[in-house]
Amino acid sequence: MRIPIGAIFIAASSLIGGAGQAQQAADQKEDAFHRCTSDMALWVLRRKDGEVDKEPIVDEILSSCILQAPIDALTGPQREAWMAWAKREVATQIEKAAPRAKAERADEDQAGADYFLCFERHAKILALGSDEPADIVAQASLSACPAERRAIFEVHRRYNDDWNEGTMKAMENVLVQRLLLEIVEIRAQRNVTPVPAPEPKPRKTPI
Repeated sequence: MRIPIGAIFIAASSLIGGAGQAQQAADQKEDAFHRCTSDMALWVLRRKDGEVDKEPIVDEILSSCILQAPIDALTGPQREAWMAWAKREVATQIEKAAPRAKAERADEDQAGADYFLCFERHAKILALGSDEPADIVAQASLSACPAERRAIFEVHRRYNDDWNEGTMKAMENVLVQRLLLEIVEIRAQRNVTPVPAPEPKPRKTPI
């Protein structure tokens, strides 16, 4: 029985095409894993202050991105070798991302500091110029700095951070509690009666 040459070509083409599609899928998974670990390295490092211990950061990033890895790398005989390679790859990404993460963290911190200094300044003015309760003064001061508040959202959006209104409210609650103590201290100093300066003693004129 002779097999038509056309059928042979079709069968060969399907085998080659299937292998190519499988390789393409594996490459896409590898790219997705690399993007995930790169983004996570920046995200995690931005939330670390001072010196960082690299090993737990590597583990944290891998646990977050492991589902993006090629499936055969996790189930095949090369699993241990692939995990060792992945840890080295993530450690390298952490080193490369550290300067950028530090600069982005500085931008985020500066935006937060600018916001606090703005409504702290307004709270002091209100505290000295009115007798409203401290919590009302603090809450009223929040609405006095819309540009600084908006800047916080913008800087986090620039770095693809998930900063929403709920996160902002939580931060503002912390800042308000800190500000309440300052308002009480400012008013306490305002109400202190200054000690009068002693009158100069009359000088005796020589006879």
